[in-house]
Amino acid sequence: MGKLWSVISLLRHTPPRRFGCAAGLLSLMLAPLFAGCGAAKPDGPTAPVVHPESTASETLRTEMAPSNDDVHRVERLLTEADAFSASGDPQAAIQRYDQAIALAPQRVDAFSRRGDCRFGTGALNEALADYEAALRISPKDARLYIKRASVRRLRQQFDQALADSSAAIRLDPKSGEAFLFRGNLLLERGRYEASITDYDAAIHLMANPALAYCNRGVAYRNMGDLDKAIADYTAALEHNTEFADAYNNRGDVLARRGKLGEAIADFSEAIRISPDELQAYENRGDVQFRQKKFELALADYSELIRRTLDLAVAGGSNLSPGAKLARVYRKRSATLFRVKRFDEALADADEAIRLNPDDADAYTLRYQLYLEKGRVSEADADRQRAASLLLRQLPP
Repeated sequence: MGKLWSVISLLRHTPPRRFGCAAGLLSLMLAPLFAGCGAAKPDGPTAPVVHPESTASETLRTEMAPSNDDVHRVERLLTEADAFSASGDPQAAIQRYDQAIALAPQRVDAFSRRGDCRFGTGALNEALADYEAALRISPKDARLYIKRASVRRLRQQFDQALADSSAAIRLDPKSGEAFLFRGNLLLERGRYEASITDYDAAIHLMANPALAYCNRGVAYRNMGDLDKAIADYTAALEHNTEFADAYNNRGDVLARRGKLGEAIADFSEAIRISPDELQAYENRGDVQFRQKKFELALADYSELIRRTLDLAVAGGSNLSPGAKLARVYRKRSATLFRVKRFDEALADADEAIRLNPDDADAYTLRYQLYLEKGRVSEADADRQRAASLLLRQLPP
């Protein structure tokens, strides 16, 4: 039920939905890294400074630098591009980044910011090409390695993403953000002790280490050290009292400890701070189900379903609720079953199976509902289907 910050969230300035830990703190953590898609300042100088010992290639690059008039035009184009991206028009932004790059092909920040915009639209191949172009111009910029690592992470190129984050740390060993990023990669791969080492460094180096505390708490939780997990979530909240995910994650551990009242208080605080903190609705609903507060659980599951469907509509083809929403339908069905609203429960069980036909628990639940309705043959079919799925899930 707890979460850690996902890589996509680091770049897109949106709350994480799967692993994320700390919606709202992105600007504190990686705003200097991702200047494009909304930022107003360039990443670096507009043209290289040539020293007497410059090589021939560096001299050629200087000769290719734009004129003063072009410099002003490039700055105007970049400012316009940032404004378009901030207003939600990435295509207009990318068009202006294209024009700026045509005028100033050595502008690292132009490639980097266009890459950020492309990343934000899900165009990972194009974003990767931009970050690599920027790295060819500025191969010692640690921030660019983190950006490229972010794309590689989403492309499931874990080893390459890890190599890039390690390169960023070598180039800038005082970058808490780079340690945090690598810690997240290690945590996602189940390398908890190694991730904790990186989070330790991030906590020491970052001005506001709330994210590092939160994600270290996830690592401790996954290792079974619930006391340290609670301590880290609490430390994260001391650094940011409006940290929705830290409340949600702490509530998760408190629930595991059986402290259900405190857990509900934390989930409620997460929802107050961030009404779209979807996981908190599910977590609170689960605890209220355990407390036999079925109507309250139903309210939370229903709100979660409504918000998830709204987000799916807003996201179009880029967002599919899938198995997670199927799970919530199943939970709501089980809750309706407990209050003897069998027709509604059956409809939810049907929807859960439609969304995830391999959910043995959903078939088991529907089997019980069919029995309640006297539909014996259908109940027997679901019982057999559930047994078949459970057997398939057994290790060889």
